[in-house]
Amino acid sequence: MTRNPWSSVARRLIAAASSVAIITLFAVVAPRAASAQSAPDENAMFNATNQSRADAGLPPLQYDPALSQIANAWSNQMASSATLQHNPDLVNQVNNQVTTQWTRLGENVGYGPDVATLEQAFMNSAPHRANILGDYNRVGIGATRDANGTLWVTIDFLKGPPLPSYQPPGTVQLANWYLRATPTQGSVDAAFAYGVAGYQFVSGDWNDDGMDTAGVYVGGNWYLRNSFTGGTPDVSFAYGDAGYVPVVGDWNGDGKATIGVYLNGWWYLRNSNTPGAPDIVIHYGAPGNTPVVGDWNGDGKDTIGVYAGGYWYLRNSNTGGAPDVSFAYGAPGYAPVVGSWNGGTADGIGVYVNGWWYLRNTASPGAPNATVDYGAPGYAPVTGRWSKGGPTGIGVIVAG
Repeated sequence: MTRNPWSSVARRLIAAASSVAIITLFAVVAPRAASAQSAPDENAMFNATNQSRADAGLPPLQYDPALSQIANAWSNQMASSATLQHNPDLVNQVNNQVTTQWTRLGENVGYGPDVATLEQAFMNSAPHRANILGDYNRVGIGATRDANGTLWVTIDFLKGPPLPSYQPPGTVQLANWYLRATPTQGSVDAAFAYGVAGYQFVSGDWNDDGMDTAGVYVGGNWYLRNSFTGGTPDVSFAYGDAGYVPVVGDWNGDGKATIGVYLNGWWYLRNSNTPGAPDIVIHYGAPGNTPVVGDWNGDGKDTIGVYAGGYWYLRNSNTGGAPDVSFAYGAPGYAPVVGSWNGGTADGIGVYVNGWWYLRNTASPGAPNATVDYGAPGYAPVTGRWSKGGPTGIGVIVAG
């Protein structure tokens, strides 16, 4: 009998929050003007924090990019509102965007002229010093300068599973999206940065407005945007775990794209973009297969399929069983892509390799209906309806 791996991660997906104690230091100040995130101050604050720990004979904290996203969003909020306070939603955000497997969580917030002044103030305050020298192993740093030059910082401390690699601030490569509204060669129609190198990237119509927008998946956490811009997620939650492949589709035909994960032939699909138990569980595929999703027969619902070494095996329902359609199109090392390239009701197929797209208007073998030069070696393909009423467009994602 094939083992269902869902049971090993179900608790992670619906885990409840743990307790947390956070100490407050500063007070409300007069309003300030618009603010901007400061990467140099973020890096300096990270180094100052670890220097204070080194001076006390303690090991350094690992820089946590996901935790830093939360910290930066909160620093931006404090600077724009000119109100110094702790993040009241920190526990929920950490559980949904970072990890549920933590045992300690703390936060320091402050404002001042520079990092050195703030670090000295923190170390002169017993509660803040206790956080800096506390029993933590990961840290997120948020640093924002307002229009008057005042520095606002958020330092979030976490004790949890060690990160797989050490990545100091300033070395994180942003993921840049370059989208074409049609599956044709030409100039970029939309460009923005969202996510970082190493994340997995998805697109979908999250809010049923007729257009697909960006999303990223990392370690079981989803961060979805409802516009073609960078910024903080409009929707974020935990569903899945490290090693799972994210999949997106309109599983129930309601016009909205929702999420799922795939692992070694097992599909776990949700009919809403929320955490919880799967609405649909399917065994279809095998280890090493690449999951693909599309409306293969034009009935208004997306269904599952797998791609393996140039062969496609597609189902017209979200159930296990023999393929309804199977054929050869592509080759080993090519990336499968799916879309309605001609604006029809049913999705066609395609493959991408080294910047070249070979697109078919139907889910069938044969010669390409379109060959498009858009991208370059090392770029990752992405597809979606980037314009209302238009065909599926193409795009590439580039780190750096």
